[in-house]
Amino acid sequence: MFILIRLLGLKLEALQPKIIVSGHGAPTDLAGVTKFTKDYLVYMRTQVSKVLDDDGSLLDAYHT
Repeated sequence: MFILIRLLGLKLEALQPKIIVSGHGAPTDLAGVTKFTKDYLVYMRTQVSKVLDDDGSLLDAYHT
């Protein structure tokens, strides 16, 4: 997941696309991808890390 977040942050932003057509949903722009994909992945990684840091399992994170 970290690699995907990094790619969204570095590679995609460097291209400065005006329109992005994803695998689903309507075409969007870089701000939309950042808000609905990158920020979501960062949020999920943070939440899963909290569970794992508290000696929980991935299954515990899934059920949280």
